[in-house]
Amino acid sequence: MKLAIEIPKFGLAAMGVGFGVYHNFLFAQLALHGAAKSDAAHSVQLNDHGVFSYITPGQSRALTHVGYAAGLFFVAAVVIDLVQRKRTK
Repeated sequence: MKLAIEIPKFGLAAMGVGFGVYHNFLFAQLALHGAAKSDAAHSVQLNDHGVFSYITPGQSRALTHVGYAAGLFFVAAVVIDLVQRKRTK
């Protein structure tokens, strides 16, 4: 039974790490290849340590959703761990 809980917990934590790494990669790519000046399409400002670039609202939503996914997978792994610890007491 314990292994049946450990595998999903590890999987969720690993997916959280994966989405976190992908979020950092996506942010770096968008900051590097974003527009230098704001225009009608590129209206969202992205600040990478004082270097500003502009991305589209769709790119901004994608970046936000990847960050949320990373956090949710970490939280799910922690909740499974807490439930498991409570049941074993």
